[in-house]
Amino acid sequence: MRTIGFFARRAEEVCPQPAPVGELPRNGARKPRRGPAVTMAATADSLWEDRDVRFDITSQQMKMRPGEVLIDCLDPIEDTKGNNGEKGRLLVTNLRIIWHSIVLPRVNLSVGYNCFVSTTTRTANSKLRGQTEALYILTKCNNTRFEFIFTNVVPGSPRLFASVIAVHRAYETSKMYRELKLRCALIQNKQLRLLPKEQVYDKINGVWNLSSDQGNLGTFFVTNVRVVWHANMNDSFNVSIPYLQIRSVKIRDSKFGLALVIESSQATGGYVLGFKIDPVEKLEGTAKEIKSLHQVFSVNPIFGVDYEMEEKPQQLEDLTVEQIQDDVEIEADEQTDAFVAYFADGNKQQDREPVFSEELGLAIEKLKDGFTLQGLWEVMG
Repeated sequence: MRTIGFFARRAEEVCPQPAPVGELPRNGARKPRRGPAVTMAATADSLWEDRDVRFDITSQQMKMRPGEVLIDCLDPIEDTKGNNGEKGRLLVTNLRIIWHSIVLPRVNLSVGYNCFVSTTTRTANSKLRGQTEALYILTKCNNTRFEFIFTNVVPGSPRLFASVIAVHRAYETSKMYRELKLRCALIQNKQLRLLPKEQVYDKINGVWNLSSDQGNLGTFFVTNVRVVWHANMNDSFNVSIPYLQIRSVKIRDSKFGLALVIESSQATGGYVLGFKIDPVEKLEGTAKEIKSLHQVFSVNPIFGVDYEMEEKPQQLEDLTVEQIQDDVEIEADEQTDAFVAYFADGNKQQDREPVFSEELGLAIEKLKDGFTLQGLWEVMG
């Protein structure tokens, strides 16, 4: 790169066709050079609640993080897959579902909506209800598939299915709040299409996107949840960067003079985007405004999952049961196998066809999609 070392050379390299978060290409985008700047830890880099499956979490991890809201509380609910016959409580938030045993709260699990693959209702064999309709949730986390089955112990109540499925749908349709988006339908009649609860704080005309040697002239928006830029000649050439994914905001020198540099979180691939704003006073004011709004957003993030139950659930503090410390000593070297009961292949009725493994040099049962021998050895280890 002859001009600005850490900017992409071609516009197509910075704004390719949309791709899922975590798979955004990094062609032409390099790590920013070190220099004096205020770096803000991206909220997304510390956010695990909606993108992880965890078992037997601590009471601290069960608490709502900033921006997380308890939407519904279902009681009693049976974890038919891993704790069949035991009554528990299911908490539905805007980021995840949490199930815990009523008798022993430290027996629990947390499933983020971003891990959901499918949600269906099927018949299950419950020790508390017998043959009954249950909620099946298939998930995928770190290339491992888990299956969860939840049964409402109260007969004739469809609330379990309605709550989880509806909130997950609301999560899926609000990704613009949480993900970096490229070439999306952001602009209508030269105006930004606002999201619910979004407010525009500043609109700056004549902002250059420094993704090519000549740059692209466009318009820059600063709102309470994201920053957006689009080209004036082509509205579909655009980028939307939510504060949730912003790692740092800097003012750096370039071939075109001082430029605003925004680096995205590692979750999006660590994009580095540059914008030329004149005059310098406006550039400095915009950078200061974005940093300030990012700080406000980090205190109470807006995740965009807007769903309310007609019947308000109790506060989480009122539902929390203090975990009793057992008078036992836990071996630190022992690895918990709580997750084993939830493998999606856990209730396999018959063996799969044998295939020859070149790696082992013998015939083995055919592995399920998404599983590898190396991954299975790591679980065994």
